Amino acid sequence: MHGTQAPQRAVKKIGCPSSVPTELNRQLLLKPTSGNTLNRYWLTAITIALLVAACSFTTTEGVRHGRTVTITFDGDSCSYNGPDEFDLGTELTINLTNEAGTSVGLGVWKVPDGTTAEDIETQGMLKVGGSVSQNERAIRSPGSASEWTLMVELNEAGTWAFNCFNFGSPGFDYPTIVEVR
Repeated sequence: MHGTQAPQRAVKKIGCPSSVPTELNRQLLLKPTSGNTLNRYWLTAITIALLVAACSFTTTEGVRHGRTVTITFDGDSCSYNGPDEFDLGTELTINLTNEAGTSVGLGVWKVPDGTTAEDIETQGMLKVGGSVSQNERAIRSPGSASEWTLMVELNEAGTWAFNCFNFGSPGFDYPTIVEVR
């Protein structure tokens, strides 16, 4: 056995990359005692929990909820197919179908809270809705086109009106009232 050496054991160092040589890493990762092993597990569990929370945390501010609703104009009325309430910040796509083939437009208005469809039908949108420049958020009036789309962000809480209209003779307002919360 002269001249032979015992095989050397491979030594593997455990630690963080050299770019993060903190005292905590040295204490927790380089000293393999049972207490520090337990601390390593807790540190790992807490780190994972914080990463999951950070990656999945959202606030309602700035979040956009896309929704699509439909409105159908039959010549005598507009029928609305969609919810009565929306979240603040909803990005809304309104698909309008004009089955009558006559001229119709659609306006989306922020109206005074408590406004009813009857208020608009009897007094007219311009009287109830107030200033067009301040309260009308979107409008489209492509005449007698059979289908078209209008997009709007519901960016203020309160009562809103989706109003089918015609300024011609005879003029009309066919509103749908919804709430934004």
